[in-house]
Amino acid sequence: MALSVKDGHALATFRKAAVVTHKILKHSFVRLLEDAFDQAKSITHEEIATHVDECCEHPSKVNIKSPQGHYESCYFPIVQSGGKYDIRPSASTNGETLSDDVIIISLGVRYNFHCANMARTFFVDPVDVVT
Repeated sequence: MALSVKDGHALATFRKAAVVTHKILKHSFVRLLEDAFDQAKSITHEEIATHVDECCEHPSKVNIKSPQGHYESCYFPIVQSGGKYDIRPSASTNGETLSDDVIIISLGVRYNFHCANMARTFFVDPVDVVT
């Protein structure tokens, strides 16, 4: 039954996966992004995705206390910028350098066979009015 009502245990498991996904995005990706722009450091989409993926596999890197192996990445994180965007689920991260315009990231974390997926768009120095 694909559309069945989830029990309390399944809902709690989904919530844990979602919380970890959010924390990895906030404490890993956003900080890495801020550091790259503050220090004018050149970093590739692939390097960012690899760092985020490592945090999915080892959540202790972002101060999440959990035994090793409880969380894993659902798929390799997708990082895109520079006007070349592919929003299909089959999209992949490329080795291009991060640009300071619009950045899209998608990541997913699996906990106890339940996945939480999160995609976010970041605007770097946006204009006040878009025409």
